[in-house]
Amino acid sequence: METTININSIKYPLIIFYRKNEGEWLNSWESEPNKTYSDVFSIYDVKHIFSSIAFISEVDNEINYITSFKRNSIVATKKVRVSFDVVMKLSAPLKLDFVALNSSKAMTDKLEIAFQSKEEIYYIDKYQLKTIIFSLSKLNEDNINKMKRIIFSDKIINTNNNRNYILSTERDALGLIFRINDLDNEQGKMIEWNIEETSTPDFIRNLKSVDVREDQLIIKDAKCFGDWKLFNDDVHSICTLTNGINCVTIIYANRTKIESNIGVDLIYFDHINHSYIFVQYKRLVE
Repeated sequence: METTININSIKYPLIIFYRKNEGEWLNSWESEPNKTYSDVFSIYDVKHIFSSIAFISEVDNEINYITSFKRNSIVATKKVRVSFDVVMKLSAPLKLDFVALNSSKAMTDKLEIAFQSKEEIYYIDKYQLKTIIFSLSKLNEDNINKMKRIIFSDKIINTNNNRNYILSTERDALGLIFRINDLDNEQGKMIEWNIEETSTPDFIRNLKSVDVREDQLIIKDAKCFGDWKLFNDDVHSICTLTNGINCVTIIYANRTKIESNIGVDLIYFDHINHSYIFVQYKRLVE
């Protein structure tokens, strides 16, 4: 019963049993499968602060979805919110009858214990997990790739410059930014990232469109002067940069009395020549 997934690396795998009138967010998933969803459970059910892989059962004696599972904050008395960052529906449900045909009786019996549980969340041991993974691979080889995507989404990935990133956290942050800026199409493309790569996805390269406001351009340039390094920014909206010999101070004037009086967005002060440069931005369509 060999698979390409390291069973021992998966902590606290579980099955979520959504019975009648439960798991309402799954109805929304059908139309918007690329969103992050959440639900609320008892703190007694979500026993650990962890990220893991979860299997969702909508129908008795079946597994219908594979998803990531992450505990978030307590939202009410003895209630905690969890998030599902990656949710994938199986092309065909994994039924207990199919498991019985492809596994030993002992392994089938152990998994049957989980399916007979009356709990909403059931933590499975490594033998039950091994049976599920093996059975899913027999059902459809692509199911292994689906599980890998979820498992790798919560791994700490080392980039070439030795900085560490948690991919699922990065995806959450980017998804929020995309939603705030009405880039829903770009948010949807995040699900296409190959998260089995050993580097953080170059999401900037994959963007098809960016609608940048004038304020955002000015804010970026307010602390940017070629490859000069930041020397001091103790005062809000003012920073000084240097190339080791020369210095320039940039003053952010947008939406201040300075802009009202003289109509400029940034002021550059050259320390060597004691001169000022006034800059006004105009964002043009197309």
